[in-house]
Amino acid sequence: MGILTVLFILFTIIQAVYILFVFSRLWFYKEISGNVKSLKVSVIICARNEKDNLKKLIPNLLAQKHPDFEVILVNDRSEDGTQEFIEKQFLQDSKFRFLNVYSLPEGWNGKKYALKQGIDLAGGEIILLTDADCLPASEFWIKTVAEKFTSEISLVLGYSPYSKENTFLNKIIRFETVNTAMQYFSLSLTGMTYMGVGRNLAYRKKTLMQSNSLDRYCSIQGGDDDLTVQEISKYSKTAIITKKCSQTISIPKNTYRQWFKQKLRHLSVGKLYTLKSKLILGIFVMANLGFYASFLLMVYLESIHQIIIIVFILRTLLIISNFVLITRKLKDSLAWYWFPILDFFYYLNYLLVGISALFSRKIKWI
Repeated sequence: MGILTVLFILFTIIQAVYILFVFSRLWFYKEISGNVKSLKVSVIICARNEKDNLKKLIPNLLAQKHPDFEVILVNDRSEDGTQEFIEKQFLQDSKFRFLNVYSLPEGWNGKKYALKQGIDLAGGEIILLTDADCLPASEFWIKTVAEKFTSEISLVLGYSPYSKENTFLNKIIRFETVNTAMQYFSLSLTGMTYMGVGRNLAYRKKTLMQSNSLDRYCSIQGGDDDLTVQEISKYSKTAIITKKCSQTISIPKNTYRQWFKQKLRHLSVGKLYTLKSKLILGIFVMANLGFYASFLLMVYLESIHQIIIIVFILRTLLIISNFVLITRKLKDSLAWYWFPILDFFYYLNYLLVGISALFSRKIKWI
């Protein structure tokens, strides 16, 4: 048995261990609502040149069915008429609060500063975040997320899938979103909370202030979700929520270039992750990349034999089974027969983004 065959089998075993002992926790996860009393929630949106999206989002948020909440919009130096539109349409609503940012203090990233201003203004015990290009999946989004908080839980991780379109890029984007959620949900269930998504993320304001994470990472592009989550998780327990009514639906990027830049921004922050997080995430990624690299190299060298074919088929069946169970849990509609193809292109793109991230410079928050 050659070295490539041994490596190929080893990479497959590592993936199987992750799936069967880590990601399987999400297969069997059961939703439990913790809080029966109504907590005041401050929904915060930081936006720059998002007037068209805000036209849909703000009315949706103000119509949410929760007894005690406010919507805070922080307008970060927009040049598309956002301020004039918002002041004309929504300021009369008592649940709506509006704040303009005209300039940045030295050393602050734009989105970080806008978020800090919104949090400082917030009167709710719970901070709930989403983006301007998102829409809640139901009118019970705020209520459902708020019910997850207990005396022990100060951080709730939500899911934010992308809307469905009939393109291959859209399938890749949606698959990547499922894959990412699978990892941060499952690892959180093991006690290792390393990230959430700012499109659907909630925490207690008191715990956030205790962590001092916004000031600590004020100059860094990105990280208002993952780095903040890592800091908050040191002070409290974390809950996850997968119900359809608790989700927010996001607008996907229309071109590969736009999506690549978005992924580059997200992955660049990974340099600041803890060593433990880097190792656990890195081993899984390297096992997948190694699996495909060793297989393609054996194809090129014409050294494919029966064992390789059997292992490849078993791994494919395991991947399909895993993602069928994960998408069912997340109420996602990706067709199962796409999973092996999307998995290959996902890791090919991950490799390209990862190489670019090593040499990335400062990227604008928008």
